[in-house]
Amino acid sequence: MKFLPIAFSTLLGLACQDSSWVDNHFALEMPEQGKPPSHFSQIEKSLEPESCGTCHTKQYDKWKSSLHSQTLQDPILWELPNLTEEERNTCYRCHSPLRETRTLTDVSLGLKTRINPEWEEYIKTNTHENGIFCASCHVRSHIRHGPPPQTSQKEPNEILNPPHNGYVIRKEYEKSEFCASCHESPSSGKKLNGKRLMETFSEWKASRFSKQGIECQSCHMPNREHDWKGIHDKDYVRNSLEINWRKMANQSGHYEFSILSKNIGHRFPSYAVPLVQVQFIWEFEKEALILREEFLGRIVDIYLEKEIQDNRWYPDETKSWIIDPKDWNLTNGKLKSRVVIFPDSLYSEKFRHNIENAKNLGIQGKRLDSLQKAYLSKSKSGYILYESSLPLDFR
Repeated sequence: MKFLPIAFSTLLGLACQDSSWVDNHFALEMPEQGKPPSHFSQIEKSLEPESCGTCHTKQYDKWKSSLHSQTLQDPILWELPNLTEEERNTCYRCHSPLRETRTLTDVSLGLKTRINPEWEEYIKTNTHENGIFCASCHVRSHIRHGPPPQTSQKEPNEILNPPHNGYVIRKEYEKSEFCASCHESPSSGKKLNGKRLMETFSEWKASRFSKQGIECQSCHMPNREHDWKGIHDKDYVRNSLEINWRKMANQSGHYEFSILSKNIGHRFPSYAVPLVQVQFIWEFEKEALILREEFLGRIVDIYLEKEIQDNRWYPDETKSWIIDPKDWNLTNGKLKSRVVIFPDSLYSEKFRHNIENAKNLGIQGKRLDSLQKAYLSKSKSGYILYESSLPLDFR
């Protein structure tokens, strides 16, 4: 019986494009922050997101409801005790970048017994529960880093006595390469059917969006909002696609359904975790019958060893279906088209497998409880993106 980790170090991987500032910023072996500057007030020393939210209220409020704030919950916590420290650091590189939060997580899981007492000056023992938070991306060695000021703001060195010594301006925060650190498998990463398990950045690089200067942040962080909306957000996905369901004018009794990937700068859905279901349903009075359904995505086996199919959309690609009611001898009722999104399909499938085989895999106690919670959360994340009915009309 194979063991199936959620962390999927082969899926997430190490993902910088070259030796760059971003590469060092999200290093696998992250150094400690060190002792805070002595002249810092307690709120300036603190790495707690609530402290950052004192001034950066809008960003803090958005972050609280984001998936970035949930990167260290049951879907990964149940698995960490089974991994080596090197494997955990591979997971932490994206799920919990700071050395302090990595160690705090290990201590909470009983994998380590102590932390550096110096940390108590600037971080709480439960801070790791915040997942990816402000300091995860913006603080190194107690120095703040961030994007260039917006045109209406002053440069940080123009502000008299700025908090926490101001910040270092880095243009990388506005570039897709910053996101590639966690959303692109390394060039040496595992491949299925000639493709790495995550190639979101490369897909964007090859698209018109890259050529037009539309970065990841342009769509996922408009106006620098910190909620990073994506496939889990129904309205966001609906606004990214153009869906049409109509009776064809020149084909007697034929119906056409089409989906255009209109505002997505990479293949949709991204990598191997989500799945899209398209259904066509006959409705008559209180009866309903699924006439046809198709699953679209990069479908791989639960061991990440084989690609079964990859029929995802490319940017600006349209997929269409022609439905002829006469194929089913339908003469009355309605035809419904429906699109269902399963954002965590691969995860929930893996979790279910591990629960069913928990005894053989040696998963028990708190780990099994955490795994069951992970399965419940991921298996319930699906939603109906679109559905619409048209009357049967053979005129």
